[in-house]
Amino acid sequence: MADFTSIAKKKMGDIERPPLPPAGIYRMQVKEQPKFGEIESDKGAWSTLDIQLQAVEGVTVDPKELKAYGDPKNIVMTHRFMIDKEAPDNDAGVQRTEYNIRRFFEEHLQCAKPTDSLAEAMNNSVGAQCLAEIIWKPDRTDPELFHANIRRTSPRE
Repeated sequence: MADFTSIAKKKMGDIERPPLPPAGIYRMQVKEQPKFGEIESDKGAWSTLDIQLQAVEGVTVDPKELKAYGDPKNIVMTHRFMIDKEAPDNDAGVQRTEYNIRRFFEEHLQCAKPTDSLAEAMNNSVGAQCLAEIIWKPDRTDPELFHANIRRTSPRE
């Protein structure tokens, strides 16, 4: 079982970056209760809603690449919604994010009704499934380094 005491004994040169999951569309499920958070940087401050999605299976993923990567259940990604903390409630960006959150819980996860509160939708979401497209995106500061990101989600077919 891994712990930092055993990891601390490793030589830095022996630690390698794990492979990225293959790009493509996956059936994913909400792994745990979604969480609110905050992010601050020199560009501003945001309130966040983070949803942990765990892959169940590859839908349009190259089967050879997925087999080489390993069990799709090892793919856990964060689907994040952000709202500028300085924006007024009636700001178009805030309203657009609210609507995207509504669509995600009602249409994509199909775990909420229009009469539910966001808190109720979050409570109902654990285990709910949707499709998610994973893409590789270059790092802003190092274009040779790529990160796996969720590009978009949609309802299960």
